Amino acid sequence: MKKRIIFLTFCTIMLLSGCQSTDQKSVLSQQSSDIQELKLAEFIGLASYNGHYEKEYTKKEDVNIFKKGFQQAETKNYDLNKYDYNLRITLSDETNRELHLTKTDNNEIVLKYIGDNPDTLVIDSKHAKNIIELIYKEAGT
Repeated sequence: MKKRIIFLTFCTIMLLSGCQSTDQKSVLSQQSSDIQELKLAEFIGLASYNGHYEKEYTKKEDVNIFKKGFQQAETKNYDLNKYDYNLRITLSDETNRELHLTKTDNNEIVLKYIGDNPDTLVIDSKHAKNIIELIYKEAGT
């Protein structure tokens, strides 16, 4: 009887922890397969949106780099007031998602939806590597 209670307790804990880990995945990670193109503009402020896009990613190889990284994006607390870029993501249904994007000193990518949503999304350094190379190596930073 005691073994059965321990086993049921263990199963419940595993079930609950599994549910929590799936909640960490962002809407962006769920929509990443629908991404058609991405555009970058220089960041000018949290209260502002710069729509003068200097970089555009439409090649399948480039878009796939972003998709793979975004699939790993997790919602985390990250308090930033300055980002490097504004990012416009166009999905296959022609809707857009607009976010601020920056690279941290730890080579993570931090994203924040533009607007009232306070959530930040983080792509760890392992999964951000190719995005960083694509964006920042082109810019020479």
